[in-house]
Amino acid sequence: MVNAAKRIDLGPATQRIVANLIRIRKERNLTYTQISAALEEIGRPIPILGLRRIEAGERRIDVDDVEALAQVLGVVPLALIYPIGTDQEEVEL
Repeated sequence: MVNAAKRIDLGPATQRIVANLIRIRKERNLTYTQISAALEEIGRPIPILGLRRIEAGERRIDVDDVEALAQVLGVVPLALIYPIGTDQEEVEL
């Protein structure tokens, strides 16, 4: 029996982080390979498959992942947490 990839229930904060991660990665034309290598260099390895699973909603991310991803993307962690163009008060919790 083959296990199909299973989507996990992501909260609103994680959904925003995933959407912002995808947007920033695409804006910077970064591949999973490039991001994975950069994460390895800073000591917070996430394999290519792990990055794909994060973007597909099949892998949870923690605060350390957010901090490391922000570092390799060249943004502050809040840029991943909050959507662009909104005030903190407008974000669904």
